[in-house]
Amino acid sequence: MLKPCSELSQLLEEDPIGTAPIWTKCIVIELPPPWSAKIEESKHFDESITSYINELNEAGHKIRLQCILPDEQYSTPGMRRVMLFTKDPEFLLVTHRLEYLIPEAFLPDLCRSILEKPQQAEKYTKFKQAGPSIRDILICTHGNRDRCCGSIAVPLYNQLRRKYTQLNELTNSIRVWRTSHTGGHRFAPTVIDLPQGRY
Repeated sequence: MLKPCSELSQLLEEDPIGTAPIWTKCIVIELPPPWSAKIEESKHFDESITSYINELNEAGHKIRLQCILPDEQYSTPGMRRVMLFTKDPEFLLVTHRLEYLIPEAFLPDLCRSILEKPQQAEKYTKFKQAGPSIRDILICTHGNRDRCCGSIAVPLYNQLRRKYTQLNELTNSIRVWRTSHTGGHRFAPTVIDLPQGRY
């Protein structure tokens, strides 16, 4: 019987250095299930967002797309959360964070606006969320993409969620999300710590 990829990588003592994707902007979009293996092919994903991101990347931008599952504690029915993290290209540190809770109908236009035309995003100011001190932990549980993430990462997600739910009763400063494919899945489970941008 073959071992899962992550166990094999551990046995081979593979080095995870260099396996995380490189980006200067990471857009995180709340996306209801079901999720396809390729997140942009999922039932509720607007393909115009993918087309726009692809155009920007072909023009030399380095934009990463992540999706998060709606959450009964953090989410609002009929609304979608969108977060944009921007790195300083010289120091590769996240220097800017934007977050919106937007009606679904406005989602594609907001994504285009915050990625390339921030002045146009001013019309969505009333949907902007406060809380730049919030830390978001994204754990890949995208089992349709990689079975290790579906099997190994879900217990990790549940454990961290329990831990930080108790802490957040006091501080409300950490959110733990289930996210889509992050790259480097042979080292599953994979986690992104935002806004630090650490994998």
